[in-house]
Amino acid sequence: MSFWQRFALFRGAQRPAPLLGGDITDPEQIHTLLETARDHDEPVTIRIFGYRGSHATAILDVNREKGYLIFDGLADRKAHDAFLRRKRFLAGIEVDGIPLKFESNLAAVGVEDGIPFYRINLPPKVRYLQRRAWLRVDLLDAETRFTGRYSNDDMPLNGFLRDISEQGVTLILDQPVNLLRRETLSDCLIEIPGIRAIRSRLRVCHAEIDHEHGTTLVGANFHKPSRKAMRRVRKAVARFYAAQQAALGKAADAAASETQGTTTPADETAPMPDNTQAPPVAHTGEQISQTQQTHPEGTIAAAMEKNAASSQPSTQAESDEHELGWHIKTVVATARQESISPPEEDLTATETLHVKAR
Repeated sequence: MSFWQRFALFRGAQRPAPLLGGDITDPEQIHTLLETARDHDEPVTIRIFGYRGSHATAILDVNREKGYLIFDGLADRKAHDAFLRRKRFLAGIEVDGIPLKFESNLAAVGVEDGIPFYRINLPPKVRYLQRRAWLRVDLLDAETRFTGRYSNDDMPLNGFLRDISEQGVTLILDQPVNLLRRETLSDCLIEIPGIRAIRSRLRVCHAEIDHEHGTTLVGANFHKPSRKAMRRVRKAVARFYAAQQAALGKAADAAASETQGTTTPADETAPMPDNTQAPPVAHTGEQISQTQQTHPEGTIAAAMEKNAASSQPSTQAESDEHELGWHIKTVVATARQESISPPEEDLTATETLHVKAR
């Protein structure tokens, strides 16, 4: 052990655990895997830290933006109480037949129709125990062709490719064939658009006959391929993987542009009506004196009549009527206050002449 290693141990430094094969830390890949499990209604088995036994639940929702999952409630009441206390758990799911495991903790709990549900923090890392260690690209949309021979019966085989990797291929044969594991297919020719023909023997890993459609699904590995064949396989994988990623990027950009271009009714601002201006309020002593000359006994009623006539309330929205009522109340209060005790300093020249005339 070096000096710096001993120094780190002395300081109590905790180095992060190294990533193992199958560990995924990319949030987008984690979201995709969990959404696939949700769409397929895959059961989730959780083990609560500090509590015995395993318990079944399911993923109800995956929120990408806020980074959380929604788990269904546990049927066992004791397990539910232990989950609320302990919070930390280990979850196991099968996605496309491949085990996926992750650790996380309980963030919140809710109840709907008497059934609890749990809000789970999205795990920063998942362990996806893939059986295959090679990148595999889908070729169903490509015009591929496969020909070969079944060595035992010297039976000609025809079909096309479902996917390909540097390890092997998945074939869909045009006829039902009983193939056994580790049997060899000879004289195999694989034709992929834009790639020169790939010649290699294949060794069967699994085979399944679809009697309804009269086809056979075969998974096979390349058996002692030549360097030339492997160069062409790598080229095919790289080219189709790049094309698929570019297509996904364009689809994501198109979806983002559509989201930005659409506006919801809540985001739209309703236009203001043209007749929402406040009616003129009689604040000066001159306007009050003129009103008193016309209606000496009904100053308040005159003010209300004048403002009601000058303002035309809109019948399109109820809020306009409330706003007009508020203005009338203001006018009434102002007229009442000034008619009871008019301030001497607000008297205008017209009011002074009117008083002298009396």
